[in-house]
Amino acid sequence: WLNKLFRISSNRTLEVEDLYQLSSRDKSDVLLKNFDQEWNKELEIRNHGGKASLFRALVRLFGTGYLLLSIPCFISLAGRSVYPIFIGLLVGCFSPQSTATKTEAYLYTLGLCLSIFFIVIFEQPSFFGAYRHGSQIRVVLTTAVYRKTLKLGSGTISQITTGRIINILANDMLKFNDATKFLQYLWVGAIVGIVMLVILWLQIGIASLGVIVVLIVTIAFTTIIASFLARERISYLKYADERIKVMNEIITGMRVIKMYAWEKSFAKYISNVRKNEIKHAFRIAYLRAVSISMQFVSPALMLFCSVVVYGLFGNHLDVARIFTVYSLVQGIRAIFMFIIPESIQNIKEASISLKRIEDFLLSDELQPLNEEESEKNRDVTQAAPIQITNLSVWWSDESRPILKDLSFSIKKNELYAIVGPVGSGKSTLLITLLGDVKTFKGQYWIQGNIGYVSQQAWIISDTLRNNILFGQEYDDEKYNQVINACALRKDLELLPNGDMTFVGERGVQLSGGQRMRVHLARAAYYDADVYLLDDPLSAVDVDVANHLYQQCICGLLAKKTRILVTHQLHHLRSADQIIVLNDGSIEYIDTFENLQLKSSIFSMPAQEQSPDAENDYRKIKFVKLYLDTPNFEKKRTESYANNKDKNGQVIEKEIQKTGSVSWRFYMNYFVSAFGVIPSAIALVIFFLTQASLNVTDWWFSRWSTAYQNASLSNNGSITINTVILFELSNLNVVGIYAGLLGISIALVFLRSWILARMAVKASEQLENKLFQSILRTVIHVFDTYPSGLILNRFSKDCAQMDDNIGYSLMFTVQCILLIFGQILTTAIINPWMLIPIVIVTIPFLILRKYYLNLSRDVKRLEAAGSSPIYSHVSTTLQGLTTLRSYGASSRFLQEFQHHLDRHTQSWITFISSIRWNSFHADFLSALLVAGVAFGLVLLPEGSINVGLAALIISYSTNLLGVVNWTIRTSSELENQMTSVERVDEYTKLPKEKEFYQKDDPKSEWPKFGRIKFEDVSFAHSEHLPLVLKSISCEIKQYEKIGIVGRTGAGKSSLIASMFRLAEPRGKILIDDVVINNIGLNCLRSAISVIPQDPVLFIGTIRKNLDPFNCYNDDQLWKALHEVEMGAYVSQLPNKLSNEVAEFGANFSIGQRQLLCLARAILKNNRILLIDEATANVDLATDAIIQRTLRDKFINCSVLVIAHRLSTIIDCDRVMVIEAGRIVEFDSPYVLLQSDGYFNKLVNETGTEESRNLRHQAENYHHD
Repeated sequence: WLNKLFRISSNRTLEVEDLYQLSSRDKSDVLLKNFDQEWNKELEIRNHGGKASLFRALVRLFGTGYLLLSIPCFISLAGRSVYPIFIGLLVGCFSPQSTATKTEAYLYTLGLCLSIFFIVIFEQPSFFGAYRHGSQIRVVLTTAVYRKTLKLGSGTISQITTGRIINILANDMLKFNDATKFLQYLWVGAIVGIVMLVILWLQIGIASLGVIVVLIVTIAFTTIIASFLARERISYLKYADERIKVMNEIITGMRVIKMYAWEKSFAKYISNVRKNEIKHAFRIAYLRAVSISMQFVSPALMLFCSVVVYGLFGNHLDVARIFTVYSLVQGIRAIFMFIIPESIQNIKEASISLKRIEDFLLSDELQPLNEEESEKNRDVTQAAPIQITNLSVWWSDESRPILKDLSFSIKKNELYAIVGPVGSGKSTLLITLLGDVKTFKGQYWIQGNIGYVSQQAWIISDTLRNNILFGQEYDDEKYNQVINACALRKDLELLPNGDMTFVGERGVQLSGGQRMRVHLARAAYYDADVYLLDDPLSAVDVDVANHLYQQCICGLLAKKTRILVTHQLHHLRSADQIIVLNDGSIEYIDTFENLQLKSSIFSMPAQEQSPDAENDYRKIKFVKLYLDTPNFEKKRTESYANNKDKNGQVIEKEIQKTGSVSWRFYMNYFVSAFGVIPSAIALVIFFLTQASLNVTDWWFSRWSTAYQNASLSNNGSITINTVILFELSNLNVVGIYAGLLGISIALVFLRSWILARMAVKASEQLENKLFQSILRTVIHVFDTYPSGLILNRFSKDCAQMDDNIGYSLMFTVQCILLIFGQILTTAIINPWMLIPIVIVTIPFLILRKYYLNLSRDVKRLEAAGSSPIYSHVSTTLQGLTTLRSYGASSRFLQEFQHHLDRHTQSWITFISSIRWNSFHADFLSALLVAGVAFGLVLLPEGSINVGLAALIISYSTNLLGVVNWTIRTSSELENQMTSVERVDEYTKLPKEKEFYQKDDPKSEWPKFGRIKFEDVSFAHSEHLPLVLKSISCEIKQYEKIGIVGRTGAGKSSLIASMFRLAEPRGKILIDDVVINNIGLNCLRSAISVIPQDPVLFIGTIRKNLDPFNCYNDDQLWKALHEVEMGAYVSQLPNKLSNEVAEFGANFSIGQRQLLCLARAILKNNRILLIDEATANVDLATDAIIQRTLRDKFINCSVLVIAHRLSTIIDCDRVMVIEAGRIVEFDSPYVLLQSDGYFNKLVNETGTEESRNLRHQAENYHHD
């Protein structure tokens, strides 16, 4: 099947469908089933007080297969121990004193060829089996890690972090491919190596101790190096985990980072982490360089010691014996200096990864409810499907309880509402009921399946319809009922392909309100028995919220048991019961009417409990911006129409280039490390190194011949004065040989050091360029490229550049120069030997061309196939609680296995092509040995010096494996260089304008906050249609402007244009300064923003408030106290230095919002944009925010993003945008006097609310 694939690849680019179809033994589901049988035994041992071992489980699963691989491995190594004997016998035939006949010479040649063909035939099946087992280990552990992820609670995930999980999958799993390839050679090689040492002893006796001493010293040295490497790898992986973890946050939160102008802070953080990572990468590279150099020069050292010692003991040293020793030493070196140390090193590195994986697989996971135990202790009937008894909950063992001693039951088909201050435990209660918290005491029991709607909408990268169906069968009637109940009908009409529109990763083509409605529709379509709804109404407009509440929650789901977390108290009148939480405890459980008499939350005036008047108590008039999100509206969705597939899919996929990697990338790679001149000097050193090695070999062959001739002429008696070569004494000859050898060894170490430094330095420079490019690229890139795709550049591709490319580069350069040097030396010795070399070279070149075509395409398919794996993992981690609540874990595991199996297809094809190439390369090398050996035998007697004939034969046998290894390493290098190619591609992403300009305004700008738009048009990208068209208006100093309009009108684009997230056309002026011409850092630093979805990053609270260390502790504490977060932070163990978990998971959304408000207070800018800061907070927190705005931002132009018209009715003026144009702009009262857009929007809120809004507008107008 590979021959067919090679033919296809020579004619066209390979597609996934062309690749190897996986057999059952390679499929992830079969492997996982077998793995579970062995792993469960280990877990049973652990349950009985023992220690579970992942290694033992893998040995039982794959050990037999590895033992069987030892058979072909032993045969191939036996061939390597036999052919040196035939070399000695054949070389002896060329001695002038030889009595061997031509027939004997031919028989020795035939023996040599047969032993080599045995190596060729049996070596590659052994390697293929090892690689395949490595692939199976990688697949089964990858699947096990992902499955384990599906069982981890939210608290455990926040401690482990997404970055660590992705790094395990991206880097740790690769170590098993390397560890298994020589595993069977570890013990078989040791046996054959000992046999070779015995043969060596029979050849040169006690002088073989010189070889053994060098061998022991070198093995000890490389073992020490391996231990250092293992230690350095642990440190390297620690910093790699940290970098990937932070990069995941940066990629996800890039919009916020840009609006806060925090690029410099994150760049500094990543730079510090990367410096530590690169420091260990350099050490790993240098240690590897020393190890490889020792392997490379050890044969020469062994030969020198053995031959010199043998000769100095007065023994007769003929050329045949010398080159038998030479060939034996090469074999001994290959086993003890390459195969065994390489195995030990790879096993050590893999053991580190195995320990990390084992720790992960043994981490605490959520346990399913013990229904039998619950049955004994519950007093539940069909009428009470939820019961909680004495429930307390902790996020971790060390933390204080989030929920304290809760006890209540919920009746069937009733609506229970949960209210309470920010951080009171409302969301924690819901995810506890989902079984997503592992540390609790007490009991809870839920009858029936659960539909869960999280506070932040979770959308998968698929069509809108599939997001709603979520694996359920399509039922047209039921589906349309859900669409109507969730107010999605008009949205489907606006989307380019209706419900078959591909919404992209995280739903990037949908607005925030649309995402939440799709999120709710998924739950409604699921048709669960119990619904847990975590404040889904806050993310949508007031009229849409009313529709969702009446038509979906109290309509379509009326006959379901429902728990609704909300801050919108006006909806609670129809709730059957209301639970009031405060500081994790139940304060009240009662009806709305009774709670009005009991709870302070419900004791405020009625107008504060209605959407019409909940802002009446606010005494400040500030600007409200009425919109769904600052991201994407209908117009933007429509703008993708020319850049989509049949499903409206516009999300960028992994780009699969064709053809060979351009030499430009190689040049850039080398030059980026050292520069042009140092790179040229390095190349000269490389050639000088190889020249010195060949000159040393030539000198040795001449000396050995002269040594033999002198010995024979003196009847085998050697004295200091009997050997004269080039008029030098024997000691001088030995001295020259030792000197040449010393120079060669020094140059080999220097060459390896240069290559090691070059590889890591180039990686460092390219990764820096990549990071700067990602940091400086336009926000449109993050909206269209899946996060897994971008993260893959920073994980797998950077790991390739840090680690694998340098390793392949060392071997490729040394092997190419070795082949070139040996061919040139052979040609100089006897030009006739070029005939078999040229004859074999032609098929070698054809073979490499075919192999490169195939391996390059397959490797690119393999790289492209890995991105869906990481994207799937990232999506899973973002919505882990949600997918578990729908019982979708098995389906997501199957989808993951599908992605993994597609990747394994390309990987198995790739390693098969390697073995195919290796077999044919070795076969051609064997033919070359046969051609050279028979050619030498055919030469007239005495036409070639015995030493030079021996050198030619040795060189030809050396090419066995070296040529194959060179083709492989050069091909692997080219395949690995596709990582450089992909990184280079991302360094050329479209960039924003400069951060800094020489004409930037002074630091006190702006003083007044005046904003002016002059004929401003705006598109989210150059190739997309305009979403703002000829906007012209002026906002006065400290003026409060509300901006309203329907979904897709262009409201968010107005904000994007002010931050220059894409470059606007026309002019925008702030305090008479044209912002189009100033640096982005200056502009964005001058505008404060509080986003709708508050974002916190990994690091300390201090770092999240003040990433540039501009403020002292007193200022930070003052800001925290002003947003009433000071008391909470002061009780944390490390206060301002307390760590923030990934994505701020250890803070509630309301607390995150208050921290964002504290950021704005610290910046003290004259322009503030607030993106519905009160959407996800209770009324008490809302009051804190409004009071803070009134007290701290009175002298600012404040723009607040909101969903409720009641929050913009008190503005100085209201701007109405429709289809990207301003259609109305005046005070609310004036606009309500005409039959315009704003008047229609108010009328659509309903009779009672419309009357209240008009009344408020009139009151503010006459104030």
